[in-house]
Parts: sequence; C-alpha cells; structure tokens
Amino acid sequence: DVLSGEYDVHDVINELVDKGSFKELQATHAKSVVTGLGFIDGIPVGIVANNRAKNNGKLCACGAKKAAEFVNMLNRTCLPVVTLVDSEGTVMADKVEIRGLAKNMAGLAEAYSDIADNGCSGVTVVIGNAFGTVLTVMGSKSLGISMSFALDNAKIGVMNPSTAVEFLGKVDDESKAKQTAEEWAETNSSPLEAAREGFVDDIIETSELRARVAASLLMLQT
Repeated sequence: DVLSGEYDVHDVINELVDKGSFKELQATHAKSVVTGLGFIDGIPVGIVANNRAKNNGKLCACGAKKAAEFVNMLNRTCLPVVTLVDSEGTVMADKVEIRGLAKNMAGLAEAYSDIADNGCSGVTVVIGNAFGTVLTVMGSKSLGISMSFALDNAKIGVMNPSTAVEFLGKVDDESKAKQTAEEWAETNSSPLEAAREGFVDDIIETSELRARVAASLLMLQT
C-alpha cells in the first residue's frame, strides 16, 4: 500500500496511471505540488497533487500559482483534471507573502471553477488530509468539480482538528491536546461526515482508487 505511513505522492500517481505514462512538469519548482500528464485506462489526463513528502503538502504562493497555471492549460484543451488532495493547509508567511498567497489561491479556485464553466471534467480524491482553504481550492465540489471522492481514512474539515479544539475550548489539559484533537477528528473530520455535508460524492477504499477514478473518467466522457 503506497499510502501507508510516510509516502511520496509520486508513488501514488504511478499506481494510478497506466504504467510508465506519467510525465511530470515543473518538477523542480514548488515541490509540495506535483503536476503532470498521463493516461488512466487509456484516457489522457492532467494530474495535480499535494506532495505530503514536501512540507506536509502545504500550499505556498508559488505552489498555488503552479497548480493554477497547469489547470488553466488543461482547460484550454479540455483535458480532464485528476486532483489528489493531502495537505495540512497553507504555509505561514509574512504579510507580503500572505497577500501573494491569497491572490494565487484565488487564482487556483478560479482555474478549477472554469473546468465546469468550459464544459470540461475533473475528478478529485482526498487521499489524506484536506483542511480549511485547501479543502475548497483544490478541486472541490463547491467549485463545480464533476466527481469528488475521499479515501476511507481521509480527514476532512473546514478547520485543522488541533486548531478546532483550541478555538472551541475543548482542551482542558494541554498534555492531552493531541489526544483531544484526534478524538474530535474521528467524529467531525471523518469522510462520512464530509459526505453528509456534501464535500464528497462517495467514500472509497485505497484498493479501489484506480478503478473508481478510471470509471468516473469514462462516464464523464460520454
């Protein structure tokens, strides 16, 4: 299982696409985001993925811009976009960097919303964590993406569990803060809760990833 423990999203992508078909673009730039082209069951696709192996997949200004430019390129040819989401959120930055991040995150959201507006298609899978703004801008249902899935062990929510329990005053003992956050996440950040809230269309097992994405792409072609 390429998603067990610490992993590099390149391994997940290579399991998802037809053997040897993935060609990464801008590999040396903004490495917390991976972009590239490949085939899934013979269907040509563009892939955008958070790379948890680099800074926990956190989005920075340059990463958001890289992803937005790539999605815009795919939109010009109406190539399907497959998005793999696993990110702890955004990179903390100074005021100047925050303005750049906000601008580029907005650009990324606009690029994804243009997929539906242009009559193109996309499939998003939360393969790990999706919290806060990242949940929205990385090909979410709220931006009109065609299909959205979550793996059965994903954690999804409008706020990181650690931040949420602090904000809600759930931490009475700082030595148990991590445990409290984990317990809160089990109920409030579960994929089942995300499905109930309409963030995802279905919950799938890791072993189903390639088959379900391929089936969705085939369906969206017709």
